[in-house]
Formats: sequence, structure tokens, C-alpha cells
Amino acid sequence: MSPAAWALSVALVSAGSGTDPGAVQFHVFLTGTAHVIVHAAVEGAAQRLSKPACQRVLDDFRDDRGDLLSTVLASKEMTHVAFLSSLLFVDAESDGPCQAHTVVAFTRPRERVIRVCASRFTAATLANQKHMEIVIIHELLHALGLGENPPTSAQITAQVMSRCGR
Repeated sequence: MSPAAWALSVALVSAGSGTDPGAVQFHVFLTGTAHVIVHAAVEGAAQRLSKPACQRVLDDFRDDRGDLLSTVLASKEMTHVAFLSSLLFVDAESDGPCQAHTVVAFTRPRERVIRVCASRFTAATLANQKHMEIVIIHELLHALGLGENPPTSAQITAQVMSRCGR
């Protein structure tokens, strides 16, 4: 199956898998296959975040002020999925961090713009969509204020996987 055909089938399956497209709209500013693939990963992340077990990942991390990320989210008076839908996903293929071979997406703490390395994110999703949904949640944690080093990127992803990976 070609990547474009696979992306279309993922989008169609995701649309009928419990996330009401009329209720939640995601802001994915990429084009072509990358748009479809990132949108499907965000929808998958939303489905994971709708489960209480996954939501507890926000109790595992604190922002630089020492506040639990769950407290930060509560102060915004938003649900996990509503916060995810407030994020902007943009193509950052030519940005510096995308030149590193291990980076698929990045954001700064408390910033609502998630920068996506479109071609690498697309390829990684074709290999393992579940992992890329976990990466979306990882980036959501940064958008809520989580810094890095410590914890390392690998530690954040491992914790998100343990809470949200089922």
C-alpha cells in the first residue's frame, strides 16, 4: 500500500473510531500526506487522552514553577482533549531542530505551537503510529510547561508510553 493510500485509510478509520469530528477540531497546518498523517496521530492522541489512566500522566510531571501539569491544565479550565485541540501543528521541516535525525516534533515550554518535522514524522508514523500518538502527548506536556533535561526526552516518552500506551 502506498503511503498516501495508507494515510487515507488511517484517516477514515480514525474518523469513525469514537472521536466526533464535529465536537473537536484540530489545527494541523501541514499539507498533503503529512497533513493527513499528523491529523490522524493527533486524533489518536486525543482518544488516548480521553482515558483516565492516560490523563494521570499530567500528575507525573511538574512545570518549572513546581506546579503539577494537571494543576496547570485545571487552571486553564480545559479538558485534556480541549487543550490538545487548542494546539497548532505546523511544518518545521527546515527549522534547525528538524536537522537532527532523531527529532520528529518539538515545542518550547508553554508554547502552543507544535513544530513537526513533516517527512520524518510521516515516515515514523508509517512505521509505528502508536508511538507517534505518544509523541503528540509528549509535546502536549511541553505546551503545558514541562521543561527537559531533567527529565530527558526519553524519560518523558517512556512515562507517557507507560500511562497512555495501552
